[in-house]
Amino acid sequence: MDDRLLSGHAPLDQILGGGLPANAISLIMGRPGTGKTILAQQYAFRNGRPERPAIYFSTVSEPLEKIARFGQSLTFFDTAAIGTSVFYEDLGATLHQGGLGDVAERLGRTVRERRPGLIVIDSFKALQAFAADYGEFRKFLHELAGRLGAFPAASLWVGEYEDAEIASMAEFAVADAILSLTSERVGQREARFFQVKKLRGSAFRSGQHAYRLSASGLHLFPRLADAPIGQDYQMAEIRLSSGIAGPDAGRRLLAGGLNPDRWALRLGKNAHGPALRDEWGTPRPARGDRHPAGEPHPAPASARRIRLVAARTKRGSHVPLAG
Repeated sequence: MDDRLLSGHAPLDQILGGGLPANAISLIMGRPGTGKTILAQQYAFRNGRPERPAIYFSTVSEPLEKIARFGQSLTFFDTAAIGTSVFYEDLGATLHQGGLGDVAERLGRTVRERRPGLIVIDSFKALQAFAADYGEFRKFLHELAGRLGAFPAASLWVGEYEDAEIASMAEFAVADAILSLTSERVGQREARFFQVKKLRGSAFRSGQHAYRLSASGLHLFPRLADAPIGQDYQMAEIRLSSGIAGPDAGRRLLAGGLNPDRWALRLGKNAHGPALRDEWGTPRPARGDRHPAGEPHPAPASARRIRLVAARTKRGSHVPLAG
């Protein structure tokens, strides 16, 4: 058994930092119809080998015959592997007859006899209904984790869990990895998202990643993210000069000039202040200019600057800056 449990789908394995950790407990959560069983079977057929088979246990949520029948419609389902590399077993009768204690005993016996590389329990959440109280279920979890941890095998626990249950249910604390499958309505269609909620000892990619389900299994489309840059950098800010002459008058007033990528807010009464626009050459006097009549404009005639345009705008209106 390698130190990683692969899905057979490269994008998914990359999101998981190289795959799920082997010899660990991973929990697949999501509402019905999100593809939990498909993903679990995908792992089973990818990792099951005659010397280290995958054993798929059903509980009481879905009959074993139904799981196997629908599994045959998947392209990775290999009928030749059934009974040699992949085994399907039903825990329903054991639960009804002996409860959680017999389930833990049977799982431990299976590990000793068949020496599996992967154990799948679907649905794990359904086991809670067979505990007299929460204390008994926690005791079962402790015993089960001890039995499974005594032998180097990976475990997948599948359940119809909600996000709100992560903080309150003990199985999430026991699990080494938590994979979430969700389905959301976006416009007129349903969008599916995969997210790693927890993955001990792995540099996984966080956030939601879109996926789709097909006959070949779960196909992931990793979200685009900027690669980290290993150096500091600063954005240079360009300012537009007002063209007003004088000892730093305009620079002090506008804190170095106007930012060309933003809007200018003009305050004052109607036509008691000019709007701004680019122009070459000497500006034409506009209402609001304060230099004496008949004298040359203080701005150099040859410099490019912002033209003052008399625009009748309402108080507080926004005037865009021309590029």
